[in-house]
Amino acid sequence: MLLFAADLIKATIRILSGELEERTGVDVYGRYLPVSESVIRTPAVSLHFNLIERVIRYAYQKIGEPLLTVPRWPGSAPLALFLSHDVDVVKKWTTKRIAYEVFRSAAELARFRPRRMKLTLESLFEALRHNDPYWNFDDLTFLESGNGFVSTWFFAPFGDEYDRRERSYDPIYNRKPSEITAKIRRLREHGCEIALHGTRGAHLDGSVLGRQLDSYETRLGFKFSGIRQHYLMFRHGRTLEAAAEAGLIYDATLGFSDLPGFRNGMAAPFFLNPVEHPAGRIVEIPLHFMDTVFRNSGMNPDAMKRRIIEAYLYAKTAGGLFSVVVHPGNMDPSELSELESFYRTFLPRCRMDNAHSMTGDRIARWWLEREQVLRAIEYLPDFWRIRDVTIPADMEFSLTVPNIKSMKFSLEGARGSSSLTGNTLTIRPGPVDSSKGISVRRKR
Repeated sequence: MLLFAADLIKATIRILSGELEERTGVDVYGRYLPVSESVIRTPAVSLHFNLIERVIRYAYQKIGEPLLTVPRWPGSAPLALFLSHDVDVVKKWTTKRIAYEVFRSAAELARFRPRRMKLTLESLFEALRHNDPYWNFDDLTFLESGNGFVSTWFFAPFGDEYDRRERSYDPIYNRKPSEITAKIRRLREHGCEIALHGTRGAHLDGSVLGRQLDSYETRLGFKFSGIRQHYLMFRHGRTLEAAAEAGLIYDATLGFSDLPGFRNGMAAPFFLNPVEHPAGRIVEIPLHFMDTVFRNSGMNPDAMKRRIIEAYLYAKTAGGLFSVVVHPGNMDPSELSELESFYRTFLPRCRMDNAHSMTGDRIARWWLEREQVLRAIEYLPDFWRIRDVTIPADMEFSLTVPNIKSMKFSLEGARGSSSLTGNTLTIRPGPVDSSKGISVRRKR
């Protein structure tokens, strides 16, 4: 029997379920207000799970029995990285924006501050050469792919009725639909995922969300897997249910726009609802860092960079996921001057940490497949079997026990490879016939 001095399960459920934030009230947009920083600054739930896992590993080690585990990420990667982009604007220099910037720049010039006028004129000159600073998707893709990473792009619906929505809230794309469609296809050619950026009402109503998806899928000819709601709009008991009704498999909304952190205490994907719930198969991919923290937090840029890296290191320590949102328009130095340089140094850091980059669709499908594998494992004395379930080709299994070198095991159904490191046997089964599955037997 394992005894814990604290009620970890109760504390975990309260943080994970969103119970705490439902008591905080809402802001002018109807969003829950953040709970105490002591709850969200660290991935408390992930660390609770890791503690329980370590105790179980210790118990098995003490009794000298083999323990079969499924690593969290493909190839036993130490950390997963989810890079994403919310596309709110696609063109900076509209007539209204030109008039606004020239007026503000002239006011700054009158105070003997010429820098804003200089940046405005430079940016306008580049736009005349068809280099609008908000239409920088190729530059971002090149930066990420150069580090071996992929990303997910969340596009709001556009064209027809969606060009007449409320400009004070929802994105407006001031470009021809054909230009946007061509850019989306180009992103997919580079291995990126395209997902939905839900607009007003989509986080509360499955039929509204379904119409937005239909408008895209009819235009593009492929189905979407996931969504992030605009303004991070989320309502417990409504938002994931709407996503499930619309046929999506993941949501990536739960996070903050003003601070890095762990809104539900998780540095990993999770299921917010039980299996029998209508939204029980929706994978929630939490958000840990949104670029708007440089504008909304009130902290100076250097302090904010330290805070972001702190959150990243917490996620890395938890062996989990770090999720990032960068708006393409904010990479314009005149918008968030610190963002571009930070992002260019952050990506190589993740690469050197061997972070495994995944799109939202890949994360969600991996998490669903991993859940099915975990549920299908049969544990018998000296025998483990997994069958009648799809085992991803890049999924590994670890068998740990003291003195494993003096033991003998037989493996059936796998055509891959295995390796022994210390007291752990790592099994890489490769392609597996799901009807036959794989089995591991300890020989006495």
